[in-house]
Amino acid sequence: MNLGLNDHLLQQYLRLSFTRVSLNQVSARKSVGARWDADGNVILTQGSLKISLEEVSHDPGVEVSLDHNDEYLIEFSNNDVCIGEVVLPRRKVAGGGLRVEIVPVPGKALRSGFDCVTIVPLSGDGLYSLGHLRLLSGPKCQK
Repeated sequence: MNLGLNDHLLQQYLRLSFTRVSLNQVSARKSVGARWDADGNVILTQGSLKISLEEVSHDPGVEVSLDHNDEYLIEFSNNDVCIGEVVLPRRKVAGGGLRVEIVPVPGKALRSGFDCVTIVPLSGDGLYSLGHLRLLSGPKCQK
């Protein structure tokens, strides 16, 4: 039985083991219910995914599509220092596939700016994926 006593060790490992991509590589929008393993998606088999931005962003939100039946941590960082994070719990989609979430950028990351967004799978069925990530400005970032 997994009581979560060593979850902090797993999260530390997932942060150390990562794949890096540019925002341009993952910015093509995917729709709700799209296959989690479709061409163009990033399958997270080993650790986390670091998405490098072309410049420091002060955008107030991001839109992200992720496999629906998993929990993820979204980290915002600047110069490899985490300055904000948001946990996205599982949110099942009828028929399975990707869910699309609008994630407000945490206050400190918004004020100081961020140059990287990291997707860390936390729990689920072990089949993790990212469909897309887009920066949002203005009223689009509000749920």
